[in-house]
Formats: sequence, C-alpha cells, structure tokens
Amino acid sequence: GTASPSPPPPHPNVVRGLQVLHGKEALYLFMPYGGRLHLQKVICLSGAPLPPSTALAFAQQALDGVSHLHVNLVAHRDLKGENFVVRAPARRAPPSR
Repeated sequence: GTASPSPPPPHPNVVRGLQVLHGKEALYLFMPYGGRLHLQKVICLSGAPLPPSTALAFAQQALDGVSHLHVNLVAHRDLKGENFVVRAPARRAPPSR
C-alpha cells in the first residue's frame, strides 16, 4: 500500500496515529497502545453511576477529542466506550474556611 498524509496534530484527548497505509481493499491505521483507562472500564469498575461532575469531565474529554478529529477532517467510525481513553478528572480542593 501507499502512505497517506500525516495524521492530525497532537491533542491530549486523541491517541496519536503513527501511520496510515492504503491497501487494495482496506486502510490500515497504526497507533500506539492508548493506555489502560478507557471509559467502558471506568464505568464497569465503578459499580455505581458516576458522579455527575466525573461524567461531565469524561464527556468533555470525549467531545474535545472528536471535535479535534473533525476539525482536522478525520472521521472516527467506531465511537464506543472502549475507544475513549480517559484521564481521571482533576480533584478540586475542598473549600477553605
């Protein structure tokens, strides 16, 4: 196959693609392992609904990543929990008294 143009610029919510090859009948995308913490695992391991602030933080990460792809004319054709690598939301300091 032939190599395509380089992937979009880096983004904290997108696993960087290393290379895309065009085969006769398929595209092959090579990328590094994204990490152990994906959204589906977080939801399954929590054993209870996520707190609204955590769910909102993960949704924002997912939307930021997909938006970055779309702005760079990349379509993700397999959006699901296992494909969203997430970062733990920052913990807020308790209010000072």
